[in-house]
Amino acid sequence: MIPVRTLTALTLCALMQTNLRAQDPRPIPADQFEKTHAIIKRQEGEWKWAELPWAINFADAQRQSLAEGKPIFAVMCAQGCVAGYV
Repeated sequence: MIPVRTLTALTLCALMQTNLRAQDPRPIPADQFEKTHAIIKRQEGEWKWAELPWAINFADAQRQSLAEGKPIFAVMCAQGCVAGYV
């Protein structure tokens, strides 16, 4: 006989799995495309970090940091890329 806790947990897992299935994306009607695009595209001033003068080469950022006496803000990602902002 299956304990009530186990049966409850299995039932909840089965319900969650059916509710989390992705739905097929619906295409955007042609007459609504411009309006939708204006909503989802980056707005001016929205990504302040993208407007900063990032240095892709960390050594260049370090040289600039030493020359200007400023600290470095570094961002690293899983692929090993490094960007620095002085």
